[in-house]
Amino acid sequence: MRLFLALLLCAPVAASAQDVNLDSLLATCPDCAGIDGDPVCVMVVEGSGIQVPNACYATCLGYPTVGPWFCEDGGSGGDGGTGGGDGGGDGGDGGTDGGETGDSAEGDGDGDGVGDDDGDGLTDIEEGELGSDPEDADSDDDGLNDGAEGDAGTDSGDADSDDDGLTDGAEVNIFETDPNNPDSDGNGIGDAQQIRNLAASTCSADLNGDQLVNVQDIIQMLGQFGTTCN
Repeated sequence: MRLFLALLLCAPVAASAQDVNLDSLLATCPDCAGIDGDPVCVMVVEGSGIQVPNACYATCLGYPTVGPWFCEDGGSGGDGGTGGGDGGGDGGDGGTDGGETGDSAEGDGDGDGVGDDDGDGLTDIEEGELGSDPEDADSDDDGLNDGAEGDAGTDSGDADSDDDGLTDGAEVNIFETDPNNPDSDGNGIGDAQQIRNLAASTCSADLNGDQLVNVQDIIQMLGQFGTTCN
């Protein structure tokens, strides 16, 4: 650890991941060299990632683990790269007014990872930490964007978080069922099956949609007794 700190103190400040001497960094963690594992993307400079051979190196070096997108695009964090886009860092056309060079609600022109390239309500850094795609507002294509998935507590990498046969988007936006509970009303019939039953049922007395008119329908009716219907 003392060797690692000495390297940091003596080395110039890196402007991006490409300026970091990866071999020198890895050499400070010799115990990780023989460990098998998948490559991990870590943020060595804010908004800029570099890939290390396994999670042991990420822990040893002390850098935060981020999504693979920070390493796939060379750590630029957005279309503007690290140069600040058309306006650059010299206060040109874009400046810092949220145009092509600065951070805006739907962009990260200066490449610091703070912008929101896909406009889903999550910054690129937050998406890296969650593992969602900062270039795709709906990473799992379930009809619920990544920011809304965070509010709903669902998995932005799984189109059907509760595995009940209904996408998270359908449960939140259409059926108003719980996307984290396969049986939202706890009646023993899964949400998808209950919706299919309701769609197919032609019997108005089958209140719970189980294809039977029985005491359970009476119980459900009594639970609604006194309700004013429009």
